[in-house]
Amino acid sequence: MANTTFRTINFASININAMSSPNKINALITFLRTVNADIVFLQEVYDPNLTLPGFNTVTNVNETNRGTAIALKDHYQFSHVERSLDSRLISVRFENSTTLCNIYAPSGSHRKQEREVFFNRTLANHLRSATQHVLLAGDFNSIIMSKDATGCGNISAALKNVTKSMSMCDSWEALKGNYVEYSFIARGFGSRIDRIYVSSNLKSQLRNTDMHLVAFSDHKAITVRLCLPNVPDQRRNSYWQLRPHILTQENIKEFQCKWNSWTRQRRNFDSWIAWWIRCAKPKIKSFFRWKTSEKFKEFRLQNDALYTQLKAAHERYLTNPDELANINCIKGKILLIQKRFSEDYARINEVRMCGENMTTFQLGQRRKKCTYIDKLTTDDGTNLHDKQDIERYISDYYKILYAAENTGTDESFRATRIIPEGCTINRDCMQEIYFDELNLAIKKSASKKSPGPDGIPIEFYRSTLEIIRRELVLIMNEALNGHVPQQFVSGVIVLVKKKGGGSTLASFRPISLLNTDYKLLARIIKLRLDAIISQWQIISPAQKCSNRPANIFQAILSVKEKIVKHKLERRSGKLISFDLSQAFDRVDRKFLLASMENMGFHPELVKLLKRLGDQSSSQILINGSLSPAFPIQRSVRQGDPLSMHLFVLYLQPLINKIEGICSEPGDLVVAYADDISVVLSSAEKIERVRRIFDAFSICSGAKLNVQKTIALDIGMVTPKNRITVPWLRTVERLRLLGILFSNNIRDAAGQNWDIIIQKFRNLVWLHRVRDLNLVQKVILLNTFLLPKLWFVASVCGSRASDIAKVTSIVGSLLWNGSGGIRVPLQQLALPRDRGGLNLHIPEVKAIALLVNRYVAEQQSLEFGAQHISCVRNPPDITSIPSSYPCLRSVVQRLAYAPSMLTKEPSTKGFSKLIVGRLPGPKILSQASTQIDWKMVWKKIHCKKLSSEQRSGLYLLVNGKISHGELLMKMGRTSSVSCMYCIERDTLEHKFTLCTRVIAAWDLLQQCIRNVVPGFQPSFQCLRFPVFAGITASQSYNVIRLFANYIIHIVGNNDAAIDLTVLKSCLCL
Repeated sequence: MANTTFRTINFASININAMSSPNKINALITFLRTVNADIVFLQEVYDPNLTLPGFNTVTNVNETNRGTAIALKDHYQFSHVERSLDSRLISVRFENSTTLCNIYAPSGSHRKQEREVFFNRTLANHLRSATQHVLLAGDFNSIIMSKDATGCGNISAALKNVTKSMSMCDSWEALKGNYVEYSFIARGFGSRIDRIYVSSNLKSQLRNTDMHLVAFSDHKAITVRLCLPNVPDQRRNSYWQLRPHILTQENIKEFQCKWNSWTRQRRNFDSWIAWWIRCAKPKIKSFFRWKTSEKFKEFRLQNDALYTQLKAAHERYLTNPDELANINCIKGKILLIQKRFSEDYARINEVRMCGENMTTFQLGQRRKKCTYIDKLTTDDGTNLHDKQDIERYISDYYKILYAAENTGTDESFRATRIIPEGCTINRDCMQEIYFDELNLAIKKSASKKSPGPDGIPIEFYRSTLEIIRRELVLIMNEALNGHVPQQFVSGVIVLVKKKGGGSTLASFRPISLLNTDYKLLARIIKLRLDAIISQWQIISPAQKCSNRPANIFQAILSVKEKIVKHKLERRSGKLISFDLSQAFDRVDRKFLLASMENMGFHPELVKLLKRLGDQSSSQILINGSLSPAFPIQRSVRQGDPLSMHLFVLYLQPLINKIEGICSEPGDLVVAYADDISVVLSSAEKIERVRRIFDAFSICSGAKLNVQKTIALDIGMVTPKNRITVPWLRTVERLRLLGILFSNNIRDAAGQNWDIIIQKFRNLVWLHRVRDLNLVQKVILLNTFLLPKLWFVASVCGSRASDIAKVTSIVGSLLWNGSGGIRVPLQQLALPRDRGGLNLHIPEVKAIALLVNRYVAEQQSLEFGAQHISCVRNPPDITSIPSSYPCLRSVVQRLAYAPSMLTKEPSTKGFSKLIVGRLPGPKILSQASTQIDWKMVWKKIHCKKLSSEQRSGLYLLVNGKISHGELLMKMGRTSSVSCMYCIERDTLEHKFTLCTRVIAAWDLLQQCIRNVVPGFQPSFQCLRFPVFAGITASQSYNVIRLFANYIIHIVGNNDAAIDLTVLKSCLCL
């Protein structure tokens, strides 16, 4: 296979100072010829119709006549032209492989905040769909490193975040190192504000860079010579996916007509599944591809039409100042359709909030999720950099990994029959599939998951089920009976980077993307298989995975209790964690199916699983390209709904053998999928377990990774009774199922909290750059950030210092940029009908999770169950050792819990109990006692309001919007007087009485009267909305108007109010 070919392209970036002189333009053309420029980035462009001979020039120029432009040699192809509304940015996609972005950032120290917002939001938004290769050029009017300017310079943290998030490097730094040269010098001040950034994967392809003095500008021109890889034609190697947003009601109706026509072609095929694979699926793909292209076309036409209107409005604005309202209206429409289009076609990540502005955070998350492999280390230590070499090595590696191996036989691992011959559930597991079963499988399938090679996601089946239900049931039953074409079970392997992984393939996890129709069949089989396993308890209680009601918490708590008991009984032992190398990928199907057959599973079910395995094949998605397909001759594929059940059945003979060795009271065997741990009290037993693993490897394909198999000494260990095994590495701390264990439970709990708090702190710091309001921040904390702590909280008792640290970090996120004005966290933890936001604060949730987990799992606890089962009020914890603090905490809390809650425990119930004891909001005692507070909270939390509106109203009700009285109370100011009119600056004054807002308040009242004739509410009436005598619809519209008014006044930062802009903000 030939190596990647490159072509050299000369880039230039020049600030042309809004020049319009023909002579200067000619000088620019001469310069471009001199440096042989191929692509040019221009800033401060005056003429929107700028023409450069031999170039295609795209511009973005508004009424300020200081816009941006990109000029490309006329033989180059480009697409995806995007322009910012302020004319400071323009971007194009060069030959569908490289994103070119040109910016002219706001200049001057007085515009630092505006510049930071430009980098963090505007630039981030235009790079949201950037390609693998990116060039970012322009006049940044700021620097990242102090050495690039004399004096302090304008250092931009936001620009640094952009380059870091996009993994870009400064071409000058890459080639010139510490050599300093300034691109702009004025009044004795020099700086390198003109730069060209390139993606880090292009750093090795940089050839030369230089600065040039030019006669037509006071900035130096920057040139960069760069080799860009020639991108091969991948149209035949693409991976199409149906976008769920295209499944509109109109398209589904049209699809129904097409479907009726397609089903008549069934007579041309041998079976329904053959018709489905060879006829229906290609037509589905063709139909929705057409609809997607129509959607793209519609967006482009709307966007172009609005930009034409905007250009005309700008021209009229020169002579008609009233045209500003029309300009703002058109810009709003452009932003709205762009927002909808971006949300449909560029799903950034799972933590993006509805209505959230794009920031550098989204860019960073997108880059993290993009697994692009530009370097790879082979098993022999060779470093690969060439794209074709990397693709070939990865493809060969997985072909070998998934190829069948010759395995031996060992009758000692032969599974015994467990399922009796007359079992009804087992006999019926291969009966006909009915629609209810299929419907249940569709409902249980997760949304927004990547589909298999056919590109059809679960959303398609949900949207069209009533249309295709008859045919789909027939297809499922044919597959159940063994009619399985290869395309039905084919997959695409994507490589997901493991945390802390290196540059070898072992640091990637291969996940199989399988066709949704196959996954529906697999879910149906899984439910039937699960019923058989549950009825006959086929899986050992030691296996906590896919073995209801066992779970991962039982695995962790049983190990924890074993450590405690060893210390209490003054015994010594060894906790050993065995590591199976590539456990799922090395499953020998012959051994698995033989084990299932010996256990007594239905022979036809075993044959079906064999058929599904024999027909399976995969392609690997490497850097956007699909490898040729190859057969999957072993493994249970990660991504298959059946994989976990089949894997635990595969391991069952091994678990049974280990349990036979670990038979003494102090011994323990616990497994969660491939994580197998044992507690043993002698070296002889450890050696026997090792021999069991070796024997199992010979007949099953499994491979014990001795280097990663580690042990921990537990109990009363002394030099005399310490267990020593030559091949076994013993450590002081051992990580098992995500929890760190040591011989001291108290210390281990503290270490777990220290580690998770540090990770939590870093994660929160990463999210602080996001543009979120209070309601959105609470949602983010509840659904994404705080859950990172709850697993540790469920099994490790928290210290007061741990809760204090987490609370402080939570507060730093919630009130970042608030100037110290904040609502107490305990109030935010209250339910909405009591004046809170349902925030899951650590002091409540951590305790509730711990208590609930111990009560729910007490039957699996040796030591804890005897204390939990006989809790009394007041609690007696003297019999619980101090080395087991979390059990003491659980018993203390249970003593005061209602008996109903201890009988039917739930985290929600314990949380509600604790939250019920928290004090109410302070505003209740400060405001009038006549206020119906339940109605107030209900009105301001109306679901029809946006999160920004709800946040503004919530802060206003609680009096937490900056004003003189509040700042005086906080000691932040020495005067309570308004800076505009010297009156006392109360909340009411800030929004209604100040000379700055009187006209704005009158405008709001006028808008309210348009909604409810004759209604003229006071500020206090709007602040605490109850609104008797008007309809619910009118009430909502009034609250919405007031919320928009509050947001505009607060967002104006004490500047003069533009009534034209306010009027557009108040529009319903």
